[in-house]
Parts: sequence; C-alpha cells; structure tokens
Amino acid sequence: MPQYNEEGFEIDDFHVIIRNGEPMSILSYEPDLTGDPDAGEYTVHRISKTDFENLTNETDYVWDNTSDSVRLKNDTELTEDRRFAMINKRQNLLSMSDRYMLDDYPLTDAKRAEWRTYRQALRDLPSVATDAQILGGTIPWPTAPD
Repeated sequence: MPQYNEEGFEIDDFHVIIRNGEPMSILSYEPDLTGDPDAGEYTVHRISKTDFENLTNETDYVWDNTSDSVRLKNDTELTEDRRFAMINKRQNLLSMSDRYMLDDYPLTDAKRAEWRTYRQALRDLPSVATDAQILGGTIPWPTAPD
C-alpha cells in the first residue's frame, strides 16, 4: 500500500545519509498526478539524534553528543560491536548443532566426537580471536563436520 505525504505525493523510499558528519534523510517521492518516474523529486532534511538512532542501520557511525552530530566509530567501538555479533553468531551455531549431542541422535561415536571438537572450538572462539581479526573480519571460524 503506497504512503503519501501531506502534499499528496507518493513516498517511494527513505534513506539516512551522512554528509560532512551531519545525519540527513533523503525522502524521495514521485508526484501522484503524473505517474512519470522521471518527475520524482528528492528532499534532504537534517535529522535528530532520536531519528538517527531509530531509522538508520548505519553501524559504523555513532551519535556524538559533544557536536550534536555523528562521527565514525573508533576501532575500540567497532571491535566491541563486532565481538558482540561474533558471539551471537557463535551462539546460533552452537544451538544449530545441539542435536548432534543428543544420545538418541543417529550418529557414530567418531562423528559425535568431531561435533564435540567443533563445538568446543566455537566455545573457545571469544578467547582465541584477536581484536585485529575481529576488526578485520578474519575471525578463525571452525569448520563444521560433514
């Protein structure tokens, strides 16, 4: 169902962009009367901290209260965010492999041992992965058994 602004124009899309450290929204809309896709216009507006935090999926920026604007996250902040994401992924991988540890799951003892080793490597990952690997996206993920 299309949405319309107060002027009767159909709203097509909404984006948050960072322009010179300023969070801006781009609201594109197409005039409902003509239906001509080339007649679409773009309006740009500065957005508030609340809008930035609620509307953007920009993970490399953070609101800076001292300048009332946004800034790139520093390496420590990015590493912390990515470590959190790594732990969430690890938890999902552990959950997906839980069934292989059940005694009544049809698996040979050798294959069950492979899964045990894999799961232990997942548990050890937060202490094994360095900040440089986490920040650089080169986390040494263990390989699941076949």
